[in-house]
Amino acid sequence: MAGVFVAAIWQVADALLLVSMLGALTLILFSGALAYPAAAWLTMPRVPRKLLGFFVVSSLALHACAFLLAG
Repeated sequence: MAGVFVAAIWQVADALLLVSMLGALTLILFSGALAYPAAAWLTMPRVPRKLLGFFVVSSLALHACAFLLAG
């Protein structure tokens, strides 16, 4: 789960390199601090599956949009 989030964050950072090098590097450095707690929270037993699905789908959509912008 965290790997999906990290991949999306890195893809956004790659697209951000064209605009702000410092912002992209900051995002890369803090990607683990953002992705792993979010994945831990979302995989807890009491989190509704709709919320988990929403975050996974939105993460993949963010990855795809950033890929198109960077490419």
